[in-house]
Amino acid sequence: PEVPSPLYDEGILYFVKNGGVLTTVDVTTGKRLSRTRTKGKGTHYASPIIAGGKLYSTAGNGTISVMELGPRPKLLAVNDMRDRTYATPAAVDGVLYVRTHSRLYAFGD
Repeated sequence: PEVPSPLYDEGILYFVKNGGVLTTVDVTTGKRLSRTRTKGKGTHYASPIIAGGKLYSTAGNGTISVMELGPRPKLLAVNDMRDRTYATPAAVDGVLYVRTHSRLYAFGD
C-alpha cells in the first residue's frame, strides 16, 4: 500500500492500496493468499480496520467496503457516504465512527 497501514489477524496480513485492491499474505510463509477488489475506487488514504469480525476499507470517494476476514475475503456490503472520506474510521464499544469531509457519523445499536 502507498498510505494505508496493513492489518494483522489470525496469521494473515491485509493490505489495501489505491484502486481498492485488497491483498492477503500468510505471515508464516510470506506467500500471497489472494488479491481481490473492494468496491472502493481511487485513492485510499484511510487505513482499513477490523471491527466486529469484519474488515472495513474506506476509499477517498466515500465508499466503505465491508469484507469477510480470512485468506480469501469476500465482499459483504458497500456503503456510500456521499462525501469524500480520507480519515480512518474508529470502532469503540460497538459503534463505528466515520468522519467524512463535512460530517462525523456514528453507526451502532
